Amino acid sequence: MGNTLHLHVDKFLLFMKHEKGSSLHTLSAYSQDIKFFVSFCNDIPTQNDFDRFSRQLSLKGLSRSSIERKLSSVRSFYHFLKRENVVSELPVNQFLRSKKSFRLPRVLTTTVLDALFLALGHVSEFPKRDRAIFELLYGCGLRVSELCLIKMTSFMDNFSFLKVSGKGGKERLLPLHDGAKKAVKAYIFSEREAMKLRSSGGFVFLTKQALPFSRHRVSYIIQKAAKLAGVGSVSPHMLRHSFATHLLDNGAELRAVQALLGHADITTSQVYTHVSNSRLKTVYKGAHPRS
Repeated sequence: MGNTLHLHVDKFLLFMKHEKGSSLHTLSAYSQDIKFFVSFCNDIPTQNDFDRFSRQLSLKGLSRSSIERKLSSVRSFYHFLKRENVVSELPVNQFLRSKKSFRLPRVLTTTVLDALFLALGHVSEFPKRDRAIFELLYGCGLRVSELCLIKMTSFMDNFSFLKVSGKGGKERLLPLHDGAKKAVKAYIFSEREAMKLRSSGGFVFLTKQALPFSRHRVSYIIQKAAKLAGVGSVSPHMLRHSFATHLLDNGAELRAVQALLGHADITTSQVYTHVSNSRLKTVYKGAHPRS
Protein backbone atom coordinates (compact mmCIF):
# COMPACT_ATOMS: atom_id res chain seq x y z
CA MET A 1 0.00 0.00 0.00
CA GLY A 2 1.41 3.35 -1.02
CA ASN A 3 2.12 6.10 1.46
CA THR A 4 -0.46 8.34 -0.25
CA LEU A 5 -3.26 5.88 0.38
CA HIS A 6 -2.06 5.36 3.96
CA LEU A 7 -2.57 9.08 4.57
CA HIS A 8 -6.08 9.01 3.12
CA VAL A 9 -7.02 6.08 5.35
CA ASP A 10 -5.84 8.04 8.40
CA LYS A 11 -7.77 11.14 7.29
CA PHE A 12 -10.90 9.06 6.73
CA LEU A 13 -10.74 7.57 10.23
CA LEU A 14 -10.32 11.06 11.73
CA PHE A 15 -13.29 12.28 9.69
CA MET A 16 -15.47 9.41 10.91
CA LYS A 17 -14.42 10.03 14.51
CA HIS A 18 -14.76 13.80 14.73
CA GLU A 19 -17.44 14.68 12.19
CA LYS A 20 -19.57 11.54 12.18
CA GLY A 21 -19.05 10.66 15.85
CA SER A 22 -18.21 6.99 15.18
CA SER A 23 -17.49 4.87 18.25
CA LEU A 24 -14.10 3.27 18.93
CA HIS A 25 -15.58 -0.11 18.03
CA THR A 26 -16.83 1.19 14.68
CA LEU A 27 -13.51 2.92 13.96
CA SER A 28 -11.64 -0.30 14.70
CA ALA A 29 -13.86 -2.19 12.26
CA TYR A 30 -13.40 0.50 9.59
CA SER A 31 -9.63 0.43 10.07
CA GLN A 32 -9.44 -3.36 9.78
CA ASP A 33 -11.72 -3.57 6.75
CA ILE A 34 -10.18 -0.70 4.79
CA LYS A 35 -6.58 -1.69 5.47
CA PHE A 36 -7.40 -5.17 4.19
CA PHE A 37 -8.93 -3.62 1.09
CA VAL A 38 -6.01 -1.27 0.35
CA SER A 39 -3.61 -4.22 0.60
CA PHE A 40 -4.92 -5.00 -2.90
CA CYS A 41 -4.05 -1.51 -4.16
CA ASN A 42 -0.76 -0.12 -5.43
CA ASP A 43 -1.98 3.44 -5.10
CA ILE A 44 -5.39 5.01 -5.75
CA PRO A 45 -7.93 2.16 -6.07
CA THR A 46 -8.83 0.92 -9.53
CA GLN A 47 -11.69 -1.25 -10.78
CA ASN A 48 -9.35 -4.26 -10.89
CA ASP A 49 -8.50 -3.70 -7.23
CA PHE A 50 -12.19 -3.76 -6.31
CA ASP A 51 -12.75 -6.91 -8.35
CA ARG A 52 -9.86 -8.76 -6.67
CA PHE A 53 -11.02 -7.62 -3.24
CA SER A 54 -14.57 -8.78 -3.94
CA ARG A 55 -13.41 -12.21 -5.11
CA GLN A 56 -11.17 -12.62 -2.07
CA LEU A 57 -14.08 -11.94 0.29
CA SER A 58 -16.10 -14.67 -1.43
CA LEU A 59 -13.22 -17.16 -1.18
CA LYS A 60 -12.69 -16.56 2.55
CA GLY A 61 -15.99 -18.18 3.43
CA LEU A 62 -17.23 -15.21 5.45
CA SER A 63 -20.86 -14.85 6.48
CA ARG A 64 -23.08 -12.61 4.41
CA SER A 65 -23.24 -10.01 7.19
CA SER A 66 -19.43 -9.94 7.53
CA ILE A 67 -19.00 -9.45 3.79
CA GLU A 68 -21.61 -6.70 3.75
CA ARG A 69 -19.87 -4.92 6.62
CA LYS A 70 -16.54 -4.93 4.79
CA LEU A 71 -18.18 -3.72 1.57
CA SER A 72 -19.98 -1.01 3.52
CA SER A 73 -16.65 0.15 4.97
CA VAL A 74 -15.14 0.34 1.48
CA ARG A 75 -18.18 2.22 0.18
CA SER A 76 -17.79 4.82 2.92
CA PHE A 77 -14.06 5.14 2.29
CA TYR A 78 -14.50 5.54 -1.46
CA HIS A 79 -17.19 8.20 -1.03
CA PHE A 80 -14.75 10.01 1.28
CA LEU A 81 -12.05 9.87 -1.43
CA LYS A 82 -14.51 11.37 -3.90
CA ARG A 83 -15.50 14.05 -1.37
CA GLU A 84 -11.81 14.96 -0.98
CA ASN A 85 -11.38 15.05 -4.80
CA VAL A 86 -8.88 12.17 -4.69
CA VAL A 87 -10.95 10.26 -7.26
CA SER A 88 -13.29 11.74 -9.83
CA GLU A 89 -15.74 8.86 -10.22
CA LEU A 90 -17.21 6.09 -8.14
CA PRO A 91 -16.42 2.59 -9.43
CA VAL A 92 -19.02 0.83 -11.53
CA ASN A 93 -18.79 -2.44 -9.64
CA GLN A 94 -22.27 -3.45 -8.50
CA PHE A 95 -21.25 -4.18 -4.90
CA LEU A 96 -20.39 -0.53 -4.36
CA ARG A 97 -23.91 0.52 -5.35
CA SER A 98 -25.84 -1.98 -3.28
CA LYS A 99 -26.68 -1.66 0.37
CA LYS A 100 -28.29 -4.31 2.54
CA SER A 101 -30.19 -1.95 4.78
CA PHE A 102 -31.16 1.68 5.10
CA ARG A 103 -30.13 3.39 8.32
CA LEU A 104 -32.00 6.39 9.59
CA PRO A 105 -29.89 9.11 11.17
CA ARG A 106 -30.19 9.43 14.93
CA VAL A 107 -32.25 12.46 15.90
CA LEU A 108 -32.09 14.12 19.33
CA THR A 109 -35.32 14.86 21.18
CA THR A 110 -36.07 18.32 22.50
CA THR A 111 -35.64 16.93 26.01
CA VAL A 112 -32.09 15.80 25.19
CA LEU A 113 -31.34 19.12 23.53
CA ASP A 114 -32.53 21.02 26.61
CA ALA A 115 -30.26 18.88 28.81
CA LEU A 116 -27.31 19.59 26.51
CA PHE A 117 -27.96 23.33 26.60
CA LEU A 118 -27.88 23.26 30.39
CA ALA A 119 -24.65 21.23 30.46
CA LEU A 120 -22.84 23.64 28.13
CA GLY A 121 -22.30 26.07 30.99
CA HIS A 122 -19.96 23.58 32.66
CA VAL A 123 -17.90 22.26 29.74
CA SER A 124 -15.07 24.84 29.73
CA GLU A 125 -14.05 28.26 31.00
CA PHE A 126 -15.71 29.75 27.91
CA PRO A 127 -19.42 28.89 28.36
CA LYS A 128 -20.62 31.67 26.04
CA ARG A 129 -18.41 30.37 23.24
CA ASP A 130 -19.62 26.82 23.77
CA ARG A 131 -23.24 27.97 23.77
CA ALA A 132 -22.74 29.91 20.54
CA ILE A 133 -21.18 26.84 18.88
CA PHE A 134 -24.13 24.69 19.90
CA GLU A 135 -26.67 27.30 18.78
CA LEU A 136 -25.15 27.45 15.30
CA LEU A 137 -24.76 23.69 14.87
CA TYR A 138 -28.37 23.01 15.83
CA GLY A 139 -29.93 26.37 14.90
CA CYS A 140 -28.40 26.50 11.39
CA GLY A 141 -27.68 22.83 10.67
CA LEU A 142 -24.01 23.54 10.00
CA ARG A 143 -21.39 20.95 9.18
CA VAL A 144 -18.49 21.03 11.66
CA SER A 145 -16.10 22.07 8.91
CA GLU A 146 -18.38 25.00 8.05
CA LEU A 147 -18.53 26.13 11.67
CA CYS A 148 -14.73 26.14 11.99
CA LEU A 149 -14.42 28.38 8.92
CA ILE A 150 -16.77 31.11 10.16
CA LYS A 151 -15.08 34.52 10.27
CA MET A 152 -16.16 37.84 11.71
CA THR A 153 -17.00 38.96 8.17
CA SER A 154 -19.35 35.97 7.73
CA PHE A 155 -22.11 37.68 9.73
CA MET A 156 -24.38 40.11 7.91
CA ASP A 157 -27.12 42.60 8.73
CA ASN A 158 -26.22 42.95 12.41
CA PHE A 159 -25.86 39.19 12.93
CA SER A 160 -29.23 38.43 11.34
CA PHE A 161 -27.66 36.28 8.62
CA LEU A 162 -24.64 34.01 8.33
CA LYS A 163 -22.75 33.44 5.07
CA VAL A 164 -21.41 29.89 4.96
CA SER A 165 -18.91 28.30 2.59
CA GLY A 166 -19.99 24.69 2.09
CA LYS A 167 -18.82 21.73 0.04
CA GLY A 168 -17.16 22.66 -3.22
CA GLY A 169 -16.83 26.26 -2.05
CA LYS A 170 -20.57 26.85 -2.58
CA GLU A 171 -21.87 29.69 -0.44
CA ARG A 172 -25.28 29.94 1.17
CA LEU A 173 -26.93 32.56 3.34
CA LEU A 174 -28.57 31.32 6.54
CA PRO A 175 -30.92 33.22 8.84
CA LEU A 176 -30.07 33.29 12.54
CA HIS A 177 -32.92 32.88 15.01
CA ASP A 178 -32.98 35.21 18.01
CA GLY A 179 -31.39 32.68 20.38
CA ALA A 180 -28.46 32.02 18.06
CA LYS A 181 -28.01 35.72 17.33
CA LYS A 182 -27.98 36.55 21.04
CA ALA A 183 -25.54 33.73 21.87
CA VAL A 184 -23.08 34.68 19.12
CA LYS A 185 -23.05 38.35 20.09
CA ALA A 186 -22.67 37.50 23.78
CA TYR A 187 -19.57 35.43 23.00
CA ILE A 188 -17.98 37.81 20.51
CA PHE A 189 -18.38 40.93 22.63
CA SER A 190 -17.21 39.34 25.88
CA GLU A 191 -15.07 36.19 25.88
CA ARG A 192 -13.65 36.60 22.38
CA GLU A 193 -13.02 40.31 22.81
CA ALA A 194 -11.00 39.59 25.97
CA MET A 195 -8.63 37.21 24.14
CA LYS A 196 -5.23 38.32 22.90
CA LEU A 197 -5.93 38.06 19.19
CA ARG A 198 -2.48 37.92 17.67
CA SER A 199 -3.04 35.15 15.14
CA SER A 200 -6.78 34.51 14.93
CA GLY A 201 -7.02 35.21 11.21
CA GLY A 202 -10.45 36.68 11.80
CA PHE A 203 -11.96 33.33 12.74
CA VAL A 204 -14.83 33.58 15.20
CA PHE A 205 -14.36 30.46 17.29
CA LEU A 206 -11.05 30.36 19.08
CA THR A 207 -9.29 28.23 21.66
CA LYS A 208 -7.82 29.53 24.91
CA GLN A 209 -4.62 30.24 22.95
CA ALA A 210 -6.64 32.35 20.47
CA LEU A 211 -6.15 29.74 17.73
CA PRO A 212 -8.91 28.76 15.27
CA PHE A 213 -11.07 25.82 16.31
CA SER A 214 -10.53 22.38 14.81
CA ARG A 215 -13.22 19.76 14.10
CA HIS A 216 -11.71 17.67 16.88
CA ARG A 217 -12.19 20.50 19.40
CA VAL A 218 -15.83 21.02 18.43
CA SER A 219 -16.50 17.30 18.78
CA TYR A 220 -14.85 17.31 22.21
CA ILE A 221 -17.12 20.11 23.47
CA ILE A 222 -20.30 18.38 22.27
CA GLN A 223 -19.24 15.00 23.66
CA LYS A 224 -18.30 16.48 27.02
CA ALA A 225 -21.66 18.27 27.24
CA ALA A 226 -23.41 14.98 26.44
CA LYS A 227 -21.47 13.19 29.15
CA LEU A 228 -22.31 15.88 31.73
CA ALA A 229 -25.97 15.77 30.68
CA GLY A 230 -26.05 11.97 30.87
CA VAL A 231 -27.69 11.59 27.44
CA GLY A 232 -25.33 9.09 25.81
CA SER A 233 -22.99 9.67 22.91
CA VAL A 234 -23.74 12.77 20.80
CA SER A 235 -21.81 13.97 17.76
CA PRO A 236 -21.95 17.39 16.07
CA HIS A 237 -23.48 15.75 13.00
CA MET A 238 -26.45 14.58 15.09
CA LEU A 239 -27.27 18.24 15.70
CA ARG A 240 -27.41 18.75 11.92
CA HIS A 241 -29.69 15.70 11.59
CA SER A 242 -31.91 17.03 14.37
CA PHE A 243 -32.07 20.49 12.79
CA ALA A 244 -33.38 19.08 9.50
CA THR A 245 -35.80 16.59 11.04
CA HIS A 246 -37.31 19.09 13.47
CA LEU A 247 -37.89 21.55 10.61
CA LEU A 248 -39.77 18.90 8.62
CA ASP A 249 -41.69 17.78 11.70
CA ASN A 250 -42.94 21.34 12.07
CA GLY A 251 -44.06 21.78 8.48
CA ALA A 252 -41.01 23.06 6.58
CA GLU A 253 -40.88 22.20 2.88
CA LEU A 254 -38.23 19.74 1.75
CA ARG A 255 -36.80 22.19 -0.81
CA ALA A 256 -36.28 24.77 1.93
CA VAL A 257 -34.50 22.21 4.12
CA GLN A 258 -32.33 21.25 1.14
CA ALA A 259 -31.28 24.88 0.68
CA LEU A 260 -30.54 25.38 4.37
CA LEU A 261 -28.42 22.22 4.54
CA GLY A 262 -26.54 23.05 1.35
CA HIS A 263 -27.36 19.77 -0.38
CA ALA A 264 -26.79 19.86 -4.12
CA ASP A 265 -29.22 16.97 -4.67
CA ILE A 266 -32.63 16.86 -2.99
CA THR A 267 -32.39 13.06 -2.66
CA THR A 268 -29.70 13.64 -0.01
CA SER A 269 -32.22 15.63 2.02
CA GLN A 270 -34.99 13.07 1.58
CA VAL A 271 -33.49 10.83 4.27
CA TYR A 272 -35.04 13.20 6.80
CA THR A 273 -38.53 12.62 5.41
CA HIS A 274 -38.06 8.96 6.34
CA VAL A 275 -37.27 10.01 9.90
CA SER A 276 -40.36 12.21 10.08
CA ASN A 277 -42.55 9.47 8.59
CA SER A 278 -41.12 6.99 11.08
CA ARG A 279 -42.07 9.26 13.95
CA LEU A 280 -45.51 9.83 12.49
CA LYS A 281 -46.07 6.07 12.37
CA THR A 282 -44.98 5.74 16.01
CA VAL A 283 -47.38 8.49 17.08
CA TYR A 284 -50.19 6.88 15.09
CA LYS A 285 -49.65 3.47 16.64
CA GLY A 286 -49.62 4.94 20.12
CA ALA A 287 -52.68 7.15 19.69
CA HIS A 288 -55.12 5.51 17.27
CA PRO A 289 -57.60 3.09 18.93
CA ARG A 290 -57.49 0.67 15.97
CA SER A 291 -53.72 0.68 15.48
